[in-house]
Amino acid sequence: MLKNAPQVTYSCTPNPLEMHADSVQVTIKGQYPPKFFNKKAVMEVTPVLKYEGGEKAFQTQKLQGEAVEANATIIAYEAGGSFSYTNKIPYTDEMAKSELVLKVKASVKDKAIDFPEYKIATGVIATAKLVHNDVKTIKAVDQFKRRIPESREAALLFLINQSKVRKEETKKAALKNMAAYLDTVDKAQNLELAGIDVSAYASPDGPTTLNEKLSTDRGASADTYYKETFKKNTEASKATVNTKNTAEDWDGFKSLMQNSSLEDKEMILRILEMNSDNDAREKEIKNIAKAYKKIAKDILPQLRRSKFIINVDKVGKSDSLLVALGQVDTIKMDIEEYLKAASLTEDFATQEKILNNAVKNFPQEWRSYNNLGYAQVNQGKVDEALASFQKADELSNGQMLS
Repeated sequence: MLKNAPQVTYSCTPNPLEMHADSVQVTIKGQYPPKFFNKKAVMEVTPVLKYEGGEKAFQTQKLQGEAVEANATIIAYEAGGSFSYTNKIPYTDEMAKSELVLKVKASVKDKAIDFPEYKIATGVIATAKLVHNDVKTIKAVDQFKRRIPESREAALLFLINQSKVRKEETKKAALKNMAAYLDTVDKAQNLELAGIDVSAYASPDGPTTLNEKLSTDRGASADTYYKETFKKNTEASKATVNTKNTAEDWDGFKSLMQNSSLEDKEMILRILEMNSDNDAREKEIKNIAKAYKKIAKDILPQLRRSKFIINVDKVGKSDSLLVALGQVDTIKMDIEEYLKAASLTEDFATQEKILNNAVKNFPQEWRSYNNLGYAQVNQGKVDEALASFQKADELSNGQMLS
């Protein structure tokens, strides 16, 4: 369940959160895919609002597998399932700058494990409280990220029982695109190469000891190919290359089989589910002679590979540049850049100028109006601030209902 946790989806309504009648109310929904929820497992899902100096937990949602004798919501193994619940907590001013995360714990009998925290919402809109108490103003939080990760993938395929890089493989579109991308990164001022991951595989047929050697040799060949090919590329030549070897790629085999049109694929997928022993799996699949010929021709060759993953950080504008560009009404920035720019200066007149550009370019964004009101009220422009706050409140309600 921990391994397949990324397949689970959670959502929160509203997002961002909102304060009404001195409380913060949320509706949390979770969707679990088929064959995820262990029949004997019990899971606790707890939304927690975290803020500087503390945190506050909402009610815990309990879930259980089909074989558990309890009164929690049941999630089926074969079909998957979902839950939805609504709960609220008292609002405090510290919650304005916050994030809502899910803390998830799963257990089978006396064994329990905590899943990584899952962020599902940011900040709490408290415009109603802001308007009712003239001396209190709260800025909405920007989601500006200085570094945004991105990646590109390409793969070298190998012949059966071989680890030599073939010239015809290097001429394929994927490898050419990888080379072009690395050239772009090398020349771009806002792109930095974070590292190269090489995952080398052998197909799950043949002796395990041979496959272990093949995957290791294929990883080494891919590493050599990369270093020789891009030694003149400044960024690429400095990057750290991390190599991981998988002797028998059963996960890749299963994925390709699920997406295939092979006549006996359901039978083969059942063999994978019912047998954890790799040798037994291979033997039973080979017994389906007609299907195995098709597998040997169309599936296994795709698994004899070394996969490159190019990890890059897209670096955002500097603080000084954000503030400068935010005041230019002929230049359009991203909404998160405007909000960040306004937060970088203590001068409320400058904040107002930046945020006026923000509302001009993003008229449906409530945070721009909210923060514009903040800048205006701190300059004594009460009527203008009230109009901005009312507009923010109007837009936030529209966002909640959409």
